[in-house]
Amino acid sequence: MTGCNNWAWTFIFSQRPRPNYDWYDGHILITMPPRRFWTSKHQFWNVHVCGRAMFRALVALARTLHQEGHQVVIACNDPVDLPIAESLFEGGLPGDVVCPETLEEYFQLISASRAVVSGRLHTAVVAFSLGIPFLLMDVDQRTHGFVKTYQLEPWSVVPSLPRIEARLREDTERLLSGAACESWKFFIEKRDHMCARAMDLLAEALKAISWKGTS
Repeated sequence: MTGCNNWAWTFIFSQRPRPNYDWYDGHILITMPPRRFWTSKHQFWNVHVCGRAMFRALVALARTLHQEGHQVVIACNDPVDLPIAESLFEGGLPGDVVCPETLEEYFQLISASRAVVSGRLHTAVVAFSLGIPFLLMDVDQRTHGFVKTYQLEPWSVVPSLPRIEARLREDTERLLSGAACESWKFFIEKRDHMCARAMDLLAEALKAISWKGTS
């Protein structure tokens, strides 16, 4: 799932948010971060300061949600991330950690979700396009750029901050509550406004290219 255009994926479906999504009978999808945040020779300090804490916080969240009776699905976007995720969840949740093999499986997994907690930017972008509320781990410049562009700071978590497990749990509770519905309507409206503006700019650019070709 890597290497895709986040800008294009933001508008691929452009669905409206579900009404009363807090009552939607779907799973909570937790997408694990890439393995470089668990082990990396080039980012040793970042891994040990916040990377592994982020993994442990997601694992703790999944187990808490499961104990509370929620249907939880754990996913990886890349097969190389599976061994770490499987070892972290061994014996802790029913079912296997999943890794969609096709885009169709990937989209279906997200669209069947009630909400998404994501350590992967691509998954949050697709959830945004599908109108599904999400909580995104703000882990790098690309993620931070997406968060800033759509003013999604209330629904992002910086893993280097103190109390990461407690903050993630508190923000997830807020995400799953009906009180968050109005907030997501605002973000979807901003998404659609930016899509319309992008299409206008594209049309202007194509018109200019066509004019130059006939001159």
